[in-house]
Amino acid sequence: MQFSEIIKILLMARFICAQLELEEIKKVECTQFGANKTEYINPGGALSPIRGHILHKSGHMHNKRFFSPEIDISYSVKKANNPNSGNVIDYIYTRKPGQDNAREEDGGSGETEGYLYSYYQQIIHMFPSAMGDLSISSGISNSFSRFIAEHRKTPDVLYVLSALLLLSEGVDVSIKVERVNTTKSEESSMRLVLRKQDADGFYANLDMRLKDINPVYKERKITQTKTEKTVNFFKSAAHQAALVIPATLAEPATYKQFMSGEFMNTPQFLIQSYIYEFIDSADMYIKFVGAVYTLLTDYINNIDRHTCNKKEHAQKVLNGLFMQRGGDLAPSEYTAYLCKLEELKHSNGILFFENTELPDYTRVPIYSGGKPISTDDYSKYYSNCVEATLLGLFCCFAFDPETRKYTTEHMPGASEALVEFFSTHSTPKENINYSMHLDWCKVVAGLGSSKIDYLRNSRNELCSGLINMLYLIREVAGHIKALEEAINYLEAVCSEQELSGKHQRDTQRHIQEVCKCLSKNQDVQVVCEMVESGKRSNGRPDIFVKNGIQIIYTFKEVQSGVALMVSKGHSKIYVVENLNSASDDVQDMLTQLKERYKHTGSYMRCIIKHYINIEMEKIKSKDESYGYMPIDMINYAIDDKNKTIISLCYGGK
Repeated sequence: MQFSEIIKILLMARFICAQLELEEIKKVECTQFGANKTEYINPGGALSPIRGHILHKSGHMHNKRFFSPEIDISYSVKKANNPNSGNVIDYIYTRKPGQDNAREEDGGSGETEGYLYSYYQQIIHMFPSAMGDLSISSGISNSFSRFIAEHRKTPDVLYVLSALLLLSEGVDVSIKVERVNTTKSEESSMRLVLRKQDADGFYANLDMRLKDINPVYKERKITQTKTEKTVNFFKSAAHQAALVIPATLAEPATYKQFMSGEFMNTPQFLIQSYIYEFIDSADMYIKFVGAVYTLLTDYINNIDRHTCNKKEHAQKVLNGLFMQRGGDLAPSEYTAYLCKLEELKHSNGILFFENTELPDYTRVPIYSGGKPISTDDYSKYYSNCVEATLLGLFCCFAFDPETRKYTTEHMPGASEALVEFFSTHSTPKENINYSMHLDWCKVVAGLGSSKIDYLRNSRNELCSGLINMLYLIREVAGHIKALEEAINYLEAVCSEQELSGKHQRDTQRHIQEVCKCLSKNQDVQVVCEMVESGKRSNGRPDIFVKNGIQIIYTFKEVQSGVALMVSKGHSKIYVVENLNSASDDVQDMLTQLKERYKHTGSYMRCIIKHYINIEMEKIKSKDESYGYMPIDMINYAIDDKNKTIISLCYGGK
């Protein structure tokens, strides 16, 4: 493999952002904590999983990371060399988030400028997002996310994140980086340490010199200096000695304060957003909350008696994070309402309502014989963009809108692995979690057909290309006439330098027949745009569809669908917008919730109110050709002369 290919793989490194589903959130909210198991998470506090859920769905951190003027973005715009464009001039826009930097204000040396520069540098460190979508994962050897991923399986990591959350709340827990010189001939050891206060031992004691994830230099160790900077940022924010946080940057209590957008410049917002992206199960979240409780009570019980102000503040934080509520084990009203709203969204046979519900590519281990190998060696993981796209496609094939279940009963030639997969995952989830990605590897990795191209000799990591994907579908779903005809046709035309309109129409017809034969819901239409011939990453000819293959299903007069973008080296699946407005029931419930939360007196109620406004804006824009655009919010920001550009970051994703 060439070095350029290695770098490409490293840049595509990405662990799943498997946010908690609402059912998991209900489990977390009903869990009791503390020595006597009498404490519950305060649904309005910083540990509330429903807070993280709503902030994520509202897209606040996504917008903050990609559109903040305080971030000096890396991009280029070049004129395209397209002889077929006629009088229209095409431009190619290239965005490289992995090369972004915080912008230093000219002549700005005040406290606010210094804090904001450090804050935005941390956003870039903690949300590298190298592939253009919000992600905490990084293909860089020296990064906070790489450090967290390396130690993910240890309980220490949850204590590290607990410490950062408490530091953001102003509780000065003693987490620090320690350097220990061993011998003169050896480099110093470097560890991230969080000691227990009520006993000997550690909550966290992690090595900060990790192997380079570039396999060319795998024996070289990299000091995690960016992790040290992240820890020091939160420590400075806690005692505000070296880093003073402006008083205006606080969690809002009123909707007017919320709409200023300043809360998105707080350490609390940063670490809460990160934690929600990192934790991928209810059990993991419960362990994390337990770590926060243990760490905070240890701090309160053992703090020096001469620092009573710190103890009082820590007790106040504890009271804000946890609460007692008798024997009531019901989830919060916020969660109950959102569960009902999600149920209404999918009541008309719609599988994927929005893009957050679709499988997104992640980084998975190599599989052999249906089992993962080298799970502890991060350098052997690969980006599964083609596999994730096919997972979304097969979910569409297997979905029965009558029962709202997955089934393979209509695929008599389905492989045993495919049947087992949809037997295990028989019910659609709000998010495709990491375990589902791993189970999918058992279906698509290491298949024996020589027609299927993989990038790795281990027969892992599928090559992107429509023909290659069809060969994979044939191997997994069975040999059917429509598949054979589609493959034969595309194989015959893929060597053509330019494909005509007839080629595009014929491709569309063949793909539609394939989808109809493999789908449980056979009321399906396919639209293909910009069908092109080209070569896969390994040099073999194939067909690519950059503008997407739209696959649109109809059930009880309601349309929904997905689009597959297939280009050289990358594939992606996304929801087709503007097919239907939401049902009357959804609109009625949003109207009721808007009335219920029109009066805000807390940060949580502000979050809920704004999320409802975003959802109503999305419904309004369903009939517009340009898709979702928060027109009302943009106009509101423009009309209010006191608004800053940061306020545009809360318009939804």
